Amino acid sequence: MTPGLFGLWRDSDEIQWSKVAGFSYRTGIFWDRIDIETRGQKPSTILGLDKSDGETLRNVLQKLET
Repeated sequence: MTPGLFGLWRDSDEIQWSKVAGFSYRTGIFWDRIDIETRGQKPSTILGLDKSDGETLRNVLQKLET
């Protein structure tokens, strides 16, 4: 779920974990961002992640790749 400008809206995408093809993790000064690429679906982007949440999600996605 990605919060919109000032929290006025939210986008919600369901990702089928069996279709995850890869991801890119970008860390910023305040927030992190993860782009998840899936087979047969549009890529999903999660913006504005807290540092701890971003690291946790990155670890989960890395475990999917192995």
